[in-house]
Amino acid sequence: MVIFFNMRKLFYFIFVSFLFSCTDEVTFGDLLDIRQSRDFWVSDGSDEVTFVLTFNEDAKEELIKVEAEITNGTFVDSESNKITIKPIRDIKKNLKAMVTVKSSTVNLDSEVEFNINQYIYKATITSNPSIPANLVLKTLGFSIDNNFEEAFPIDAVLTNNEDKNVSKGNNVIFKDFLSDGTSGDGKFTKVISSSDHASIAKTTYFAGQISGNQKILIKAILLDENGLETTIEDSIEILVTEAN
Repeated sequence: MVIFFNMRKLFYFIFVSFLFSCTDEVTFGDLLDIRQSRDFWVSDGSDEVTFVLTFNEDAKEELIKVEAEITNGTFVDSESNKITIKPIRDIKKNLKAMVTVKSSTVNLDSEVEFNINQYIYKATITSNPSIPANLVLKTLGFSIDNNFEEAFPIDAVLTNNEDKNVSKGNNVIFKDFLSDGTSGDGKFTKVISSSDHASIAKTTYFAGQISGNQKILIKAILLDENGLETTIEDSIEILVTEAN
């Protein structure tokens, strides 16, 4: 879907450009059309929106300077929130500039501001949440000493139904169980229960004062917006050994 920016805004842009342009800058004859591929995206850290700026056929590229800046996102070409864009002529001799922006995992609306020879055009991209559909536990091993002797880092990686990152701030709870289903009585430290920009919640686990040579189950469960447990979870078994 192609979205043309509002004609009232276009008229305002043209009118202001005409009134305040200098002869060595963009003038009335250097008007442009801005197209936006979409006015929304998903805050998964990878969704993209493209802008195409098409200048009047009489525009002189050497007199045009285009700078752009985005809040809550990055430009694909610069991997930063600012970029300078150089218009070029396509095979049909049309003078164009194209730029693509990428979402972050923060579910807040983004604003893209174009500064074209000191004339400002702003566009808003509405953000939609990237909703968790899967949770996978990742560790560096599958055994641990008892009696709180050994640190065991655990990552809970969240993804949406397209296997992409989820929005920042989804909460996870960590639990431990013995083979009979009772509490493992271990200790979770350095708990970051809310998913970060990389879609990961994490903790470090210490096995408690239990006998060695038995397995313990570590489970991570996604919480809903009310703090209640959902059906999205994962678990791993680790072998508890006797500390030396």
